[in-house]
Amino acid sequence: MARPPKDPHMPRSLARIKAVLILLAAATAMLLPSLPAAAQDNTPTPQATTATYRDWTVRCDHLPQTPPRRVCEVVQAVRANDGQAFLAQVVIGKPAPDQPTKLIVQLPAGVWLPANVTLTAPSGESATATFTRCMQLCVADADIAQPLVDALKAATEPARLTFQDGSRRPIELPISLNGFTAAINAARE
Repeated sequence: MARPPKDPHMPRSLARIKAVLILLAAATAMLLPSLPAAAQDNTPTPQATTATYRDWTVRCDHLPQTPPRRVCEVVQAVRANDGQAFLAQVVIGKPAPDQPTKLIVQLPAGVWLPANVTLTAPSGESATATFTRCMQLCVADADIAQPLVDALKAATEPARLTFQDGSRRPIELPISLNGFTAAINAARE
């Protein structure tokens, strides 16, 4: 059985690969001493944390200022029964200690903007958020008073989010309050 002829270029190819590997190893070795210096940079960076309380999520940003400050909000995403289609997102939070609690509602484009959107507790307290912008989502916001927050915390039934679609038909979405009290308390700690 005849052997295939040797490739006269094979040793040269292997030599080139070996030279490239040696150069890469040398370059890596030269860069390694500078990496700890970059890792030791004491510049504070914001951190984000989340925690879930049943149907509500607490999102916190840790801001790198002096003194450091934590800004938290509670969020619930409302999806269609199939769990896929986005219907709404409700956000409640306090941007700063000296500012009022905010309600922010995100809805898909195509809502009737003049109707705005209202969050109503089972006991009847409510806040109406005014649409401020629409791109891929429509965003409405409002300041909310402590009595509404307290009513949401005390509720045993879902709250209601009401708005109108583009054809001016009323839409009412239930907003679960399971976990709301624990979430809002954690956000305010």
